[in-house]
Amino acid sequence: MCSSDLYVRYQFTPKFAFATRLEQFEDQPGVGGISPRFGMTGYLNMKTYTFTFEYAHKSLVTRLEYRHDSANQSVFGAARGLVTDQDTITLGQVYKF
Repeated sequence: MCSSDLYVRYQFTPKFAFATRLEQFEDQPGVGGISPRFGMTGYLNMKTYTFTFEYAHKSLVTRLEYRHDSANQSVFGAARGLVTDQDTITLGQVYKF
């Protein structure tokens, strides 16, 4: 198993920031040719690209995030079955106290 990450965040103003995160996960076949984490045969390579826009006002932090996941095997669930990539958009808020 091998994993690598790259994370960059830029604070435009005290209220606005943008961040990007790149991640890669590789899972080599284990004993008997089975990938130990996912139970799949062969080599599994997954990549994720995430872009986050952040707005902070007083004690409330709001984050809008777009994420794209891709893999060399069909591992993500979709209405049409398993697929090799997926996109998600998340809106979240955190209250700091």
